[in-house]
Amino acid sequence: MRSIVIIGNSITSLGALNFLLENKDCNFEILHIIDDRNTKINYKDSNSLNRYLGKLGTSKYWHAVSPLEPKSDRSFNKLFKQLYGFHPNVNSSQLFTPLIRPSSARSIKFYRKEFIKKKVKYKTIHSRVKNILIEENQKQKFIILNNEKKIGVDSIIFAINPLDIIDILDLDKNQIQLYDQIHTFHGIINTKKNKTQLNTKLKRNIYGYFYDYYKKNKYLFYLKPFYGDFNNFAFQQNLAKSRFEIYKDIFLSPQVNSKLNALYSRFGIKFPTVFYGLWSQQIVKREYCYDQELGVYLPNFNFEKNEEVFCEDMKLIENEINLIIPGNHFFLVMKKQTYDSYISKNIFFSTIKSNLDCFDGRHPTLLLSNYLYKELDKNLKSFLNKG
Repeated sequence: MRSIVIIGNSITSLGALNFLLENKDCNFEILHIIDDRNTKINYKDSNSLNRYLGKLGTSKYWHAVSPLEPKSDRSFNKLFKQLYGFHPNVNSSQLFTPLIRPSSARSIKFYRKEFIKKKVKYKTIHSRVKNILIEENQKQKFIILNNEKKIGVDSIIFAINPLDIIDILDLDKNQIQLYDQIHTFHGIINTKKNKTQLNTKLKRNIYGYFYDYYKKNKYLFYLKPFYGDFNNFAFQQNLAKSRFEIYKDIFLSPQVNSKLNALYSRFGIKFPTVFYGLWSQQIVKREYCYDQELGVYLPNFNFEKNEEVFCEDMKLIENEINLIIPGNHFFLVMKKQTYDSYISKNIFFSTIKSNLDCFDGRHPTLLLSNYLYKELDKNLKSFLNKG
């Protein structure tokens, strides 16, 4: 019997679970390792949240935005329905924000029940992975847990932050490059005086709301209604706030503009305005370092752009702002020879690839889950069938 271990219970782990459920007739068992810590980690020398170590990830701060295209493949649609509860159907490139944030724990529970129903062995291990031993000759792999317990496995699937994989696999920092995204609030457009190419209209269903975006190369642009003081915009934009903090703005903030921005951000409730903020999201190289006290790798605010962004609506900006905030969407690129070596040993990643093809400027969480599904379907399926 083949032994498959999934490390992490992030949204990206759903791609692995979906693949294994579809191949349930193969002879394998699943070990799902979940880290129960709840440790908040900030950017280096900053109070800005980077991630939670453990099962929460960045879920408290994740607004659950997913990109949609008119022609999405079957596996993406299936994952989207499992997470959000409906099949997407759009006529243009759109971003979807749900009214109720989906839960990866709920989805994992669904898959766990399905595995039990189909008589597939599925076991959850609440622990941390310290490191992995690979015996090159026999291609035997061992998971070493934090309590030093050693488990032999046939295949390993990583569904955790790439910064937390570096030490587990003892990756050569000269052979890898960390990427992130940045959000840039370029400025404010008066749509009464100017006609934008990006559509300002919202579409809704019972699950959430949709709005158009423009994508090119490794970046995208979108418009958000702007309510507030041009000189005090940052406070009113719900930047890097948790859902609880947004609800506080809605119910308790004395600032009317903060309430209007929060109602739009959370529920897509749009009040009349002629002012729209032009935002972009783009891929950047992100610097990081090892924090001895915490024992983890931390990103800092230093980054290098891959390219300059542009769309025609930038010409319409009347009030320039150029505020930049980190995206917290991390992706690691390693040299192809190294990456292929791991794949040949049946070690797979949701957030590490040999190029940037899978990381294109769009909100990546569900996309990476789908790319992991495709990677497993291409490279692990034949191995399972032999078992």
